Amino acid sequence: MSRFLTQENRWENISNVDHQIIGHPELTGITRISDIAQDEFGNLWMSTGRGALFYSPQLGPVSLSRFGEDNSFIRGGWNRGVEIAPDGTVWFSAYGTAWGQGGISRFDPATQHWRTFDNSFGDGQIAVQPAGGGEYHVWCNSFQGGANMARYDSATDSWHEISNVAGNPAQLAGKNVTDPEGNSWLLKWVDPQLFEMQLDCRRADGTWFNYPAPPFGTNIAALRAKSPTLVLVVDGSGDAGGSTEQTGFFWGPGKRPFTATISTRTPLETSGPAESAVLPVVIISRATGSGTA
Repeated sequence: MSRFLTQENRWENISNVDHQIIGHPELTGITRISDIAQDEFGNLWMSTGRGALFYSPQLGPVSLSRFGEDNSFIRGGWNRGVEIAPDGTVWFSAYGTAWGQGGISRFDPATQHWRTFDNSFGDGQIAVQPAGGGEYHVWCNSFQGGANMARYDSATDSWHEISNVAGNPAQLAGKNVTDPEGNSWLLKWVDPQLFEMQLDCRRADGTWFNYPAPPFGTNIAALRAKSPTLVLVVDGSGDAGGSTEQTGFFWGPGKRPFTATISTRTPLETSGPAESAVLPVVIISRATGSGTA
């Protein structure tokens, strides 16, 4: 992994060449970081192809810690998702591989306690949504009981299978689906028998904003939720779009982007019916014939 030191105008590389705790390259996936979450202290929690990594930017490489099935109770399969809950616990989601189990794992940094859940849950995607009063829900995919999704309720310390009926959540739309206000962008069922879904925004109280179906359908490669009226989406065909109450959808050409992020330093101002809407600059990474643009 690398970080850019802005004050020094240089990159700092942190690799398994200098820090063997990151993992040996012969172990498939161990150096592959799939997702990163930052806790309230600025620490970074990373899901990897074999367990997880911890890193404190303040302390530097000396803080590096690896969690695997050999030294913890984390599911040792390919962990593709990590989220921080309001109570400070760290949630990982993995799918099973030849070298490790899939499922959901939870770590409490305050007590150093691990807890694992039924490996029918997980598949690498996970989302935490605040539920008020310090409580929260954890959304993930499910493989039991005929349901596509499951939800953990911190208030009751229990999991619930989400029935496949019209209007219910159907699938996670990707990573970064919960905005700072606690709304989550999910795929919801339109017609379960025809396996039809659409992207919509779900409030913490369980109600939907009921936005119209986007033109890209469910073809979502990357998503970042900023508010209930602004979401950045890159579809699998290479187009980028967002939604606001003032402007509707806006699109720009692309070439199969792998990731998308938002720059808050250089906003674009566009006038709408009621007031000016500040839209972010979209930064898209895509493959080209000579590398990445």
